[in-house]
Order: sequence, then structure tokens, then C-alpha cells
Amino acid sequence: MLEPGELARAVRRRWYSCVWVVLACTGLLAGSVSAESSRARLVTIGSGSVGGVYFPAAGVLCRLLNQERLRHGLRCAVEVSDGSVNNTRDLLGGRVDLGIVQTDVQHDALMGIGRFEDTTDGAALRALFSLHAEPVTIVSRLDAAVMGFTDLVGKRVNVGEAGSGTFATTSMLMRAFGMSGSDLARQYNLSTAEAALALCENRIDAFVFVVGHPNATIQEASESCAVHFVSITGAPVDDLLRKHKFFSRAMIAPGTYVGQEEKIMSLGVRASVLATAALDDSIAYEMTRAVFSNAAALRELHPAFASLTPQQMIDGNTAPWHPGAARYLREIGLLTE
Repeated sequence: MLEPGELARAVRRRWYSCVWVVLACTGLLAGSVSAESSRARLVTIGSGSVGGVYFPAAGVLCRLLNQERLRHGLRCAVEVSDGSVNNTRDLLGGRVDLGIVQTDVQHDALMGIGRFEDTTDGAALRALFSLHAEPVTIVSRLDAAVMGFTDLVGKRVNVGEAGSGTFATTSMLMRAFGMSGSDLARQYNLSTAEAALALCENRIDAFVFVVGHPNATIQEASESCAVHFVSITGAPVDDLLRKHKFFSRAMIAPGTYVGQEEKIMSLGVRASVLATAALDDSIAYEMTRAVFSNAAALRELHPAFASLTPQQMIDGNTAPWHPGAARYLREIGLLTE
């Protein structure tokens, strides 16, 4: 009989295999070209790793666009990638047409700061719409007595891999709360999978992860040991929200994870769908139309989209709107300028 962690990993592997099969059989993976679809204009979208949320999310977007390919002559395919930073660089390099990118990453690319100090063409990025929220999520051991952000003082905390979006956002939060790494008993830079294991083995007291929900790694941790989810609220959070447009309030719905019976309030970034100014207006228009005109179906196609509203889908972007997307958003009254 499998232990809880082994069972979760087995279920996840089977689910990922199913995702690959479905995407390949429906022509959503780049390179899966039928005779009919090869005559259509190929639109590629950079996603993320197979184990994350971006990969199936991109599959959902492609499915919505492809279901009307006989009308508009477009065929969408998913490119597996390393996520937001990789997708941004691929967009600017012309290697993909669309990419799913965290709103804080798009901000840094536009400004040429942080991980994009070497980037001179970030101003070419254009926004189509936003997707699910990615809350700053703190998972602690139940016996660690971490009830709020400042309770991390004196604890063993994984703050994310160096250079990751989680690490950057955690650093901003710590500064906002008047804290630094020296206030922790020990600071770790483990991957999230490593952090979840370390938490249940009592090698750390808590880990931080900026991610859409539900997330398989966090689910495995909640099933394998007694954990607590920490709300992040207060004046420092309000101040960050006022100063940075790419942040928004976020919530993890009750019952998302084992033992998590109350809603968890936080702040976070949003996943956004970007292109560059070079993308044809008609392609940006059709992708935006496919998603917004099927909003009810979108919410049913992936758990991360379950509570998504049209208004949330225009929030968080710092990149200018792509003219094709803006045209459709004006037609349905979401943009007025």
C-alpha cells in the first residue's frame, strides 16, 4: 500500500500523463500538426512546466481558440517552457506569439530592471488579458505557531530559489514588514518540491510560494503532514498594493487543501497573457474574443479559473494593451478609453 506522499505523486504522474495525451491528441502541443491544421496560421503560446498551472492553462486557451479555427483560420499550439521569465524572453526574441507571464515579471521587463537589466526591447510587450491570481502563499507546520507574516521571525523559512519570482516577492514583503533575512533563524532557497518535503520532515518551519491554486505540491504537503496556511494582511500589504499596480488582493478559497477550512487572504500577482507589438491585430483580437466569449466554459475548464471574473481579467497589467485585444475589450464595454 502506498504512503500518502507516494499516492499523491502517483496520482499526479497519471494526471500529467493524461494532460500530455489530451494535448497531443487534440493538436495543442507544438509539433502535433494534422493535414487540415497545417493549412491554418500557427499561433504558439509559451506556458510552463508540465507540473505547474501554466501548462494546462495554455492548453485551455488553445482549446478555446481552436474550436473556431474554421472561421478564423488560426491554430493554437502550446510550447512547454520554464515559465514567466523564459516566456518573456521568447516573446521578445520572436520565438513564440503569446506567453503566460506573471504581472510583476512583465513590469520588470518593461522597465528593464531586475532580471531584465540586460533587456532593451521590453517596451515592445503588449497585454491581451489577465488570468488567475497567484497569491503569496505561506505554508507552515501546524506546530510552528506561525499565525501572521511577522511570526516568521526566528523561524526556519524557505523563501524561494534565488532569482525566482517567489524570492523577489518575499524580499519585498519582508522589507514592507520591516524585516530582513537576518531576522529568520535560517533562510533556505530550496525548490518548492524540496521545501514541501523539508516541511513535513521538520527541517523547516514554513515555506513561501507564489503560485496559482490548487497546486499539486502544496496539496501533497497538506496530505502528508499537519500544516497551517497563513493569511498576509495589514498596513504593509495595503501600502504595497497602493505602490505597485502589478499586485492585487488574492484569496485561497476554503477547502482548497486538506485541513484548510477557512479562506486565506493575501496579496499576489496575476498570470497574464502577453504578446508583442509585432503580433497581428487580428490574432490578438481572436484570442481575446475566444476567451471572453466563452467565460463560463473557461471557469469550468481548470480549477484555477473557477472564480475568474471579466473585471479581474483586465487587472494587474503594466504593459500597454495590444490594439487587437483592446478593440474587443472596448466592444464588450470592459475598456472605455
